[in-house]
Amino acid sequence: MRLPSALLLLALLSSAPALAQDAKPVWPPCGERPTFEKAFEEATLVLVGRVLQSKGYQQRLVTGHSRHTWRMHRVVLEVSRGWKGQPRDTVLIDTPPPEEDSATTRFAVNESYLLYLHSVPDAAGQRREDTVGQIASLLWDHPEYLRCSRTVTIAAASQDLRLLGPPTWKRR
Repeated sequence: MRLPSALLLLALLSSAPALAQDAKPVWPPCGERPTFEKAFEEATLVLVGRVLQSKGYQQRLVTGHSRHTWRMHRVVLEVSRGWKGQPRDTVLIDTPPPEEDSATTRFAVNESYLLYLHSVPDAAGQRREDTVGQIASLLWDHPEYLRCSRTVTIAAASQDLRLLGPPTWKRR
């Protein structure tokens, strides 16, 4: 009689991780808003972009017998100008769902934002020597949204825009 109850207990314990796989992630609080200097230093890409698309989606990860899903938010922006990083026409970023994370900006379609992002090609300072290299680098570039940064709407960015000065590059 002991063996079946032990098997039942083992089955219940082994299914516990499967139940927790789809739980909402807990995003840590941010504390104080970073200074302009700190935000500019941490970002490798600082730009102004107008939101073309903003929508939620389910991210899935399957490894062996383990399956994980969690909610994310994807934003596509048309870039107008920038102060740091390589020039580009559009940027695609993924963020935590704004309704689940108070540190995530709620991006509204057709609204313009000043964004502080992290981009691996820009962080590495890679020189793109020809047009093909530039296009290849940007196609694989997927800038990271920095939680707890100074990303805000243009209407709320007057102080940062003043400190940034004239843009280093503008969209043609």
